[in-house]
Amino acid sequence: MRARRAERRGQKISAKLALSLLLCALPSALCALGCASAPSGPLPSPEWELIPQGVIDTFCMRLKAEGVAEGVPVTIVSTTQPIASMQTIGALAGPMPRKANVQQATEALRASQRSLPLTLGPGPCHWIAVDAARAYRQSDQMLVEMSAPLANPFERGQAGMFVRMSLAGEHGQFYWITLLPRAGGWVVGYIEALSI
Repeated sequence: MRARRAERRGQKISAKLALSLLLCALPSALCALGCASAPSGPLPSPEWELIPQGVIDTFCMRLKAEGVAEGVPVTIVSTTQPIASMQTIGALAGPMPRKANVQQATEALRASQRSLPLTLGPGPCHWIAVDAARAYRQSDQMLVEMSAPLANPFERGQAGMFVRMSLAGEHGQFYWITLLPRAGGWVVGYIEALSI
């Protein structure tokens, strides 16, 4: 009888020990699996020398849908501007906070700071192109500024551009123009107003 009790006790201890080891090893295994399957390398983004007119015209259509660019000229800075920050990049995570690779977020921020010319021509909006140095002189004029394209550190395979629409740089509303790779190029996916 004593031998049976000792045997049962030994089995209970072995079961508890096995369960403890399993619970300790499970998070490590899941982490290793997640880390092993995590993509590495730089995230893709357009390597443009200038911003295509199609991207600007698509944003114009969004402004028209909001009643902003209807029948009035809109002032736009003629080159991309360093309007992105870690806060704007963080807004791409959406309402459910997600973690991004800090190095990829830093690389995205660096890419967004480049100065590229905008391709402006006849289109759905009447743009008034201004130099960055004169952008904030008209205090009563709507102003559009765009960032250079950058990779979205929260969505693999997605890039985009930040746009800030403001009244002479004050009370800005940020937008994210999603750019998706298609047939060796990039197309606009959707335009989203960001809560910053």
